[in-house]
Amino acid sequence: RDLSRWGKNGTLVGGAKYNISGAYGSAVQFDGVDDYIRVGQVLQINSSYTFSLSAWINTNSNTTLQRIIYLGSGDSVEANNLTAGLMVDGTTQGKGSIAFQLAKAQIWTARIATNVSNLSAGNIAINVGQWYHVAGTYDGSRTFGGLKIYINGIQQNTNTVGGGFGANDVKQNSWFIGTEGKSDENALYQNYSGLIDEAQIWNSTLSDSDIQQLYYSNLYKYMNDSWQFVSNQQNLSTNGATYTYRAIATDTAGDINTT
Repeated sequence: RDLSRWGKNGTLVGGAKYNISGAYGSAVQFDGVDDYIRVGQVLQINSSYTFSLSAWINTNSNTTLQRIIYLGSGDSVEANNLTAGLMVDGTTQGKGSIAFQLAKAQIWTARIATNVSNLSAGNIAINVGQWYHVAGTYDGSRTFGGLKIYINGIQQNTNTVGGGFGANDVKQNSWFIGTEGKSDENALYQNYSGLIDEAQIWNSTLSDSDIQQLYYSNLYKYMNDSWQFVSNQQNLSTNGATYTYRAIATDTAGDINTT
């Protein structure tokens, strides 16, 4: 369910199960076979647009290629479709790697992936059965340097994959969670196995501090009229220090309230 003001609710497909214990509140469980969430065309992008993707994941496999959040590619007739996504890539980049990419189906690919061979550089390898916050951001620059990956709030050292950016195109299909869906959804690829929570699609390039706050804190709705804010901020002084938090809410009419 989309709890933003846009109300772009997804649809559970296959045997995807909601209300499984998540990183915060509930999560959705995917079987890696035919479970996914159809999100729809919630964000139109091209390779000059800014966007960010983030989610909490708890995977059953770190040695396979699995789509976490993905803008579905078209079939062979739709080879000009732009695709983009965040994925577990334990096949080409090593056990526990995360990848983030833009691609024009069957024509060009610009992908970065975490370098799990160099954990001493602060990189994090994804283990099975543990919760991780993963995010990818893109600044619209049409360069590999414009793509970034974060795990648990920390920007990761990455490798580049693919030949880079080619001709642009805005034609595209639906966004999916847990699969790379084709246009007719009769063909699904790299299905995700495990739990996904707090999946988010942004139409901007989130900053380092934005990503850190997504990792350190969470605001989630657990009843129709009730929300809970959780903060796990690190490096705060406990020696008599006082910290003030402010909440700001904007309704669909544009009215703002703060507390």
